[in-house]
Amino acid sequence: MLAKYNKSGHRNFHTSGPGHYIAHGGGINQYLYTNSKEAVENALSKGFRFIELDLQKTNDSHLLAAHDWKHFGRLTGQSGIPANLDDALKLKINGGQSPLSGKKIHELLRRYPDWYLVTDKITDFDLLLREIPLPERMIVEVFSPQDYIRALKAGVHYPAFSVPHQAALRQACVHGYPMIAIGAELFLSNIETMRQLHRKGVCIMVFDTEQAGHARFIESHAGTAASMFYISTEPPATLSPG
Repeated sequence: MLAKYNKSGHRNFHTSGPGHYIAHGGGINQYLYTNSKEAVENALSKGFRFIELDLQKTNDSHLLAAHDWKHFGRLTGQSGIPANLDDALKLKINGGQSPLSGKKIHELLRRYPDWYLVTDKITDFDLLLREIPLPERMIVEVFSPQDYIRALKAGVHYPAFSVPHQAALRQACVHGYPMIAIGAELFLSNIETMRQLHRKGVCIMVFDTEQAGHARFIESHAGTAASMFYISTEPPATLSPG
């Protein structure tokens, strides 16, 4: 299974270079962490080709872009998990922005053919591919070796193994995952390992770069130890998003 995956084109992401940023939570700046339609369109207008959306499952088993239900409730003035998708889509984020369903994300991907969806938190991979049937346009973060295999079997083309701690990094090295997502602090404390993995062709996606000096961090490690960077603010002025 992994051998087949290694031939599937992940090197397109590995060699993407310093300009490949991921708009975190759908967008940047005033749209940060909204996971809204307006956030995605704003990020696209700024040249982003990779946009991260958190996905949750509603009570009637549909996808909705939201970091978590408590956060979604704060943004919309509601509480609890929406009873159904239609109820959720009637709400407004921050008083005026529109929530995104799986169907609406699919429509945006088809309307704008040059961007990739990056997502995490969802473990119902069958539902994901049923509502967003574009596996070649998605990078899906997974959090265990078991979910990694489940994602591949479901048809996910680009699972990225999450590395939140040292033990997970050891797992990533042992299993030879071609894509990993890792926080800046852990990345820096294992910088030689990161460089070795990158030289081997591993696509390394780094988040929490703001806490590590952001622009300087990116310019220091892009293309030598990391391939992609999650962005919550404007990218460094010397580097373009696309």
